[in-house]
Amino acid sequence: MKEKTKPLDPELGDVSIVKIHPDTPHASFFGYALFVTFGVSAWLVLSGIYSQLPFFAATLPEGWSIGVWITMAVQVANVVPLTVAVVQRFRPIDPRLMVAAILAIDLAVCVALTVFWAETITLPFIGTFSVALIGITVIAAISAVSTSVAFYPFVARYIDVYTSALTAGEGLGGMAVGLLALSQSIAKFGGRIGQIWSATMSPSGFFAILTGFIVTAIISYIIILRSSRVTPRPAVDKAAQPLLEVTRASRRRSFRRNVFILVLLAWTNCVENGIVMALIPYATLPYPSGDTVFRLATFASYIVDPFVCMLPAVKKGAWSERGRFWRILAAPITGTASIFRSVPLLAHASIYSVAMAYIVISAMMSPAPPLSTSNPILGSFLIIFAKQMCRVPLAYVKTVCWLRLHSGSDRKARLAMSVAGGVATQVGAGVGALGVFIMDHFVHLFGTGVL
Repeated sequence: MKEKTKPLDPELGDVSIVKIHPDTPHASFFGYALFVTFGVSAWLVLSGIYSQLPFFAATLPEGWSIGVWITMAVQVANVVPLTVAVVQRFRPIDPRLMVAAILAIDLAVCVALTVFWAETITLPFIGTFSVALIGITVIAAISAVSTSVAFYPFVARYIDVYTSALTAGEGLGGMAVGLLALSQSIAKFGGRIGQIWSATMSPSGFFAILTGFIVTAIISYIIILRSSRVTPRPAVDKAAQPLLEVTRASRRRSFRRNVFILVLLAWTNCVENGIVMALIPYATLPYPSGDTVFRLATFASYIVDPFVCMLPAVKKGAWSERGRFWRILAAPITGTASIFRSVPLLAHASIYSVAMAYIVISAMMSPAPPLSTSNPILGSFLIIFAKQMCRVPLAYVKTVCWLRLHSGSDRKARLAMSVAGGVATQVGAGVGALGVFIMDHFVHLFGTGVL
């Protein structure tokens, strides 16, 4: 009996399925590790800045609102992906050159933060202002948001599995930042934030270590460009391709699917990079040992992030041909991947949206978030748990969206969708951050106990 062929474009209900062609060359462990190490640099500097928020809130004149100022400074840079998208329409830019420029900027920013992070000036109508930190953050943000329209188009030149390696590297960078932040062991005296603090490692030492990570990423990038062990995407043999009838209906389904993915990607980044990042200091720092609660909430999500980002690329029966030991070792990974794939993307999005709502409510109740006085241990656990329920499905959805945008054999189409995905990422984050900034500085909705 002749086997029925599946339609070329799945309906929206099948968007969560990531298909890797069976003839696609396998990625070497060396190549995968290079892309993970390279991906560590993507948001490393900004993650480092956010991890220092408890220290900044205690020592800089802005206090708790420094998190909102930093988030807003990040969103100022969102004009860059839009500019790149417009320029790409008329004059394509080589992603390799953009990546090299981004890595050079990251290196310079880390050095500048090491020396100048605490510099302040007095401005009319504003008062004492952390001009160095905010200014350097804007430059770091320009570099970071540009990774959305540079790193992903660059990795689209290689086989699909390296896309998950890149997102895993981004998560691994966050985990490295979290480990460093926990090792700082910041101690607070006087019982209130804003008084006397001490730390085993200052922000200057912290950013000096991040400089070493950037140097490692630069070395990995150079090896990727020069090594023959990194598997490129195979060229398409048009003569061997089956003739596919592209109907108006199939084009319409493909367009609807791409719009759905881009909207979902925008909402995902609106939640994490726009809303949660700005409000998590308000939601965690008021608890007793609030700096520890903040760090645990951030660090725990960084631990699971790289693992979750790898799941969409794990195929059923992975390592089954390598013997009993490898089957036992791979069983938890393949089983977890199957569970995540069985849940629709919109269900994942609903989970992190509900978790985000709890964080927003906690920030609105600050400086007395839920259970901060009656049962601070339970309250601390709940806010840490909410942060994880926000981050885990969010990381999975983001990776699946990028894999879908990179699917297909048309290189120009992959590049165009990569740029569109980068724009959607930064527009979503910008809308979320702008909304929080307005609610915080003009409506005074957070940190004032309105609930």
